[in-house]
Amino acid sequence: MRSSLTSMLIAVAVIGVIIVAGFLIYKKFGVSADTATVESSCAKADTNKDGKVNSLDLNILIKAVGQGSTDTAKYDINSDKQVNNSDIESQKSCWSRSSSSSTL
Repeated sequence: MRSSLTSMLIAVAVIGVIIVAGFLIYKKFGVSADTATVESSCAKADTNKDGKVNSLDLNILIKAVGQGSTDTAKYDINSDKQVNNSDIESQKSCWSRSSSSSTL
C-alpha cells in the first residue's frame, strides 16, 4: 500500500513538473498566431505603427488596396512603387515571421 502511494505521489510530481516546464517554455518561445514582432525588414508592413504586424495592419492594407490608394510611402510594402495585392502578400509573409529580438 505504501509503495503504491509513493509511486502515485511521484507520478503526480512528475506531471506537475512537466506542466510547469511546458508553460515556461511556451511563455519564452510562444508566438501568437495574430502577432509577430516587427523585424526591420518588415517595418513598412506595420501600417498602423504599433510595433506589431497583425490583423489590424492587414485590414488597413486591404482597405487601401480596395480603395485604389496611391500612397506608396505608406502602403507599398514590397517597394515596387505600386499599392496592390502584392503588398498584401508581402505583409502576410512579415505577419507569419516571428522574432524575439527585433523591434521597431
